[in-house]
Amino acid sequence: TGTFKYKAFYLRRAKRLLPASLGILALTAIFAWLVLPATVRSNLGKDVLAASLYVSNYLFALWQNDYQNLNATPSPVIHYWSLAVEEQFYIFWPIIIYSLWKLGKRRAVGIGISVITVLSFLFSLYLTSANPIWSFYSLPTRAWELGIGALLLFIPKTVFARKSAAASLIVWGAAALLSLSVSAFSERTPFPGYNALIPTTATAVLIAAIAAWPP
Repeated sequence: TGTFKYKAFYLRRAKRLLPASLGILALTAIFAWLVLPATVRSNLGKDVLAASLYVSNYLFALWQNDYQNLNATPSPVIHYWSLAVEEQFYIFWPIIIYSLWKLGKRRAVGIGISVITVLSFLFSLYLTSANPIWSFYSLPTRAWELGIGALLLFIPKTVFARKSAAASLIVWGAAALLSLSVSAFSERTPFPGYNALIPTTATAVLIAAIAAWPP
């Protein structure tokens, strides 16, 4: 319609995500309280509170609670870090995109997304080496992955509009890269940084080329 309403956007996000995420969080908290040892239960309350407020990514980084510390018992809600990143992204993204659109329509949006994606990736490269835990959890070092998804909008629809030998080859290649990252990466793999390019790019290609997927 050529119009945009922030209220409608945020309401759609809330209706889509909040009922499921808060419901699962409540069930997880109850079950964890019943079955986990007392030493782990002592931190359960603050973990659940952080997850419900969508700030768990930064608090897990602050508490040094990460997937790579596998010899310790992880928080039962540690996976909520990624939802926190997503929700934080949704706070800023519509404001940025709408402002770019008002500034210069589609061209300004494309340039803006590209600049944000590149800067975020460069920051991710730096912080993955300098402070791996904060690089893993923070929005500024993860925004480039979401930015690549946003750039799919600018791929001409005709590129993967129909099945072809070339498109099928690209699809299978992307699937192979995704499988490689699953099988080859371990807790010792520096991440995100360069290594995150493999699953992120492969996933973006698979989304773009969905029309060329095998049955």
